Amino acid sequence: MRIRTVVAGAVTALGLAVLGATTAGQAAAVSPEFAPEMGIYGILDLNHSETVALSNSPIPAMLDGLWMSNGLIDADPTSWLVGADGSLEYGNISDVIAEAAETPGGMVAIGIVDPVRLFHGRVDPADANRNLLVYQGLR
Repeated sequence: MRIRTVVAGAVTALGLAVLGATTAGQAAAVSPEFAPEMGIYGILDLNHSETVALSNSPIPAMLDGLWMSNGLIDADPTSWLVGADGSLEYGNISDVIAEAAETPGGMVAIGIVDPVRLFHGRVDPADANRNLLVYQGLR
């Protein structure tokens, strides 16, 4: 395993722990997902207020460089960050989280996945080993 992947995983875990600690006093709606048979090894679904809290923290900026080289971003199809072909054309993880935070009802999910299983084999071979995922939902 490459050291960069280990560092990315450690920083992600630390960021999620910090986020959990900052929202623990609220009626937390962080929903964990585990479905290894589908390629989901741990995802935290954040509601809108938790997405706003994450966006207002330094965590997205800390993850930008690591995520772009080791992670996947699944942006909402209606996002201004998505190009005509449906792929992410603009921005980074900070932009994806910020857009979700600025959109009423917007949310993100962050986790560790097997992209080949999760996307039923429909993944670019260059992305097959990118195990960190940010999903963006805009309502």
